[in-house]
Amino acid sequence: MGTLQCTHAILDEMNQVNRFLRLPFRAALSSGDSHTFGYLESRLESDKDPFIRVSCLEVLSSHMNTHISALARKDLYTPSKNLRIAAIRALGHAPDPQNVTALLSLLKDPAWEIRAIAARSLGYLKAKEALSELTSLLKDEIWWVRINSAIALKRLGEEGKKKLEQQNPQEDKYAYQIAQYILNVTIYE
Repeated sequence: MGTLQCTHAILDEMNQVNRFLRLPFRAALSSGDSHTFGYLESRLESDKDPFIRVSCLEVLSSHMNTHISALARKDLYTPSKNLRIAAIRALGHAPDPQNVTALLSLLKDPAWEIRAIAARSLGYLKAKEALSELTSLLKDEIWWVRINSAIALKRLGEEGKKKLEQQNPQEDKYAYQIAQYILNVTIYE
């Protein structure tokens, strides 16, 4: 990857572009070595700029440890919705009971984007503790929350699939429809 100055320059450039152009910068940083990740972790710890923090979390999510998880949990309630989402996604890569507990609390968040991403992350973690809450979210008024909850339930294995199969079209047709869709596609296995 090169020097820390190079890492710093890539990180700064990454923050100047829109989200669709960030991928090459993220790929360059992700191919770095332990010095690169250490630098990003220290920036995550010290930098208050939400854009820098989002970029650090995007890269570090594939190199999670307990320290990065603790830093990400601090960002779950920040005013920046993009930073909250990046933190939730990062925690979805780190199986840890503290992360599961933190994500569970977000399933009741007023912002639908937060509920949807938290549900998806709990599915990645295969958090069976979320079974009841994810089942309830199949009836959320927002489609994105319902589909992410259904995907998460499917990832929980047989117990989650059983909850999907139990959805009744007479009780809630939208929960039933999303459950049937997820049960019948193989891309979320």
